[in-house]
Amino acid sequence: MICFGLYTGQRLADIANLSWSNIDKARGELRLATRKTGKVLILPLAAPLLANIKKLPSSDDPHSPLHPKAYAILQKEGKSSSLSNQFADLLARAGLREKKSHKKSKDRSLSRRNR
Repeated sequence: MICFGLYTGQRLADIANLSWSNIDKARGELRLATRKTGKVLILPLAAPLLANIKKLPSSDDPHSPLHPKAYAILQKEGKSSSLSNQFADLLARAGLREKKSHKKSKDRSLSRRNR
């Protein structure tokens, strides 16, 4: 998923929703409709991303998800906040960001958006 985000710039939910039908290996393209705007995008697959795709366990079903665990979480919850929190935790463990609590602040005046 990190490679897809890095090379396509798409939102986490859009990456989690990708299926094998979104990949056109012959043309080297990724085709998707974004979840937020519904805009249809056709993006070229960078060589490193295409190499990563070839390493993924594929399926005979073109509608099976590229990232089954993330897809299951997104379908169960209907939003990407858990995936986002997991990614933030991963970055913190790698030392790339500070660890933060994922609990809502009781005092909304102290939240980042209200500063």
